[in-house]
Amino acid sequence: MKSLKYKKIVFFSGSRAELDLTTPVVKYLKIKNKKKFKIFFILSGTHLSKYYGNSEKLIKNDLTIYKKIKLNLKDSSINGITLTFERLFSKFRKILTKLKPDLVFLVGDRYETLCLSLVSKLLNIKILHLHGGEKTEGSTDDVWRHVISKLSDFHSVISPNYKKRLIQLGEQPKNIFNFGSIGSDNIKKSFKENKKIFEKSKYLSFDKKLLITYNSLSNNIKEGRRELKNILSSLSSFKKFGIFFTLPNHDLDANFLKEKIKEFCHKNANAFYADYLGKERFIYYLKQSDLFIGNSSSGIIEAPIARVPTLNIGYRQKGRVFAPSIFGCSNNKKAIVKKINFILKLKQKKKIIYRDIFYKKNTIQKITNLISKILNNKILSNKKFYDLKI
Repeated sequence: MKSLKYKKIVFFSGSRAELDLTTPVVKYLKIKNKKKFKIFFILSGTHLSKYYGNSEKLIKNDLTIYKKIKLNLKDSSINGITLTFERLFSKFRKILTKLKPDLVFLVGDRYETLCLSLVSKLLNIKILHLHGGEKTEGSTDDVWRHVISKLSDFHSVISPNYKKRLIQLGEQPKNIFNFGSIGSDNIKKSFKENKKIFEKSKYLSFDKKLLITYNSLSNNIKEGRRELKNILSSLSSFKKFGIFFTLPNHDLDANFLKEKIKEFCHKNANAFYADYLGKERFIYYLKQSDLFIGNSSSGIIEAPIARVPTLNIGYRQKGRVFAPSIFGCSNNKKAIVKKINFILKLKQKKKIIYRDIFYKKNTIQKITNLISKILNNKILSNKKFYDLKI
């Protein structure tokens, strides 16, 4: 009797940025299609780094990890990032050459993801990319995202605007699908499951709470440092508020930002931080907070659906589609303080409008159905450049 031939799918996570957007798809595939597909999950980056909180320990036991790639992430300089990219490329090449997968599933815009997409394309392996077509002018991730999209065969986007942008890049419209955001889906599911997290937390004991995520301006390090300094200086005005930071991902100059945030928390008894909260705790902290502050995509995608207003500072996220509950602000100290007070007054008066602009029903199911169609050759790859009619 011939053994059953599985279709092989590779999933990857190198940071918290894509982990919570990847694992729901992995788990759904394992439940619904475990006899048809074989899943190989590769873990690397900050998940295996003590310096970044070693978030591997928070990954549930029902997620089997195929390979772990440990990296030295203490150097966040250009040279350090380049050396990390070099090591990853070699490791990915060996893994994919041995596995010969039928599909690689990628999320987002990080340089680790770019590395895997390059290796996959060189080995002629199909790629399904999530979160393409987005635009973040204040980060080099903006370039990485577009390059990953051009290397990919299939796309799942979260907005019609982002589908249009992929078509602008020459991607075939029939291979671009708008299934909505897994991040938004995660928040919705947490509402339905009505899970309560009981933990002792000084932050949660405050009547007013500010949740902050700030990532580096990787295309302007000097400006990013000045921006963080002004944010921290402005937060010093809110002594009666609980202030909680989720620390930045491993990007250019991330280590400098981490140390400055930690210094601020050590000097201010009302300020706290964590490298990684995990999906459930992050959603819980978000829903308990009065305002989300920073320059992270979490404030753009997850916060509105959790009915928490966002203060988006600077230009890192410039180019994304914003819901009406997202307020922009320059990185001037006085402007930040003024805008925080303005948003909190609006919230108190219940004058903030919340819209779920990235949420769609059955997002995970639709993505897994797409994977099934791709692997069963019901949807074929077509990398012929799509010309716009001008």
